[in-house]
Amino acid sequence: MKAQAAAPEGMVRKLIVAGKYAVVTTQKGAFPKVIPEAWLEIFKLEDEGKLNRTYRTDFELYDERALDPQNGEVDIYIGLK
Repeated sequence: MKAQAAAPEGMVRKLIVAGKYAVVTTQKGAFPKVIPEAWLEIFKLEDEGKLNRTYRTDFELYDERALDPQNGEVDIYIGLK
């Protein structure tokens, strides 16, 4: 295993468990609006039996599309069984 670089100051390195993930991409817009809306869609998909979640590892990916939090986009990864 390769040595890992230290996390930048003010950040923490976390291990993401390997496995199957569903990816839900938010609409483009203000984060206080689009991120909760995406999570509501995830909960709806789960209630409809379309997501079989592990409840171990879910995470949000904030990349270059997220530089403007008033008009950005985020991928939400949902761990699947």
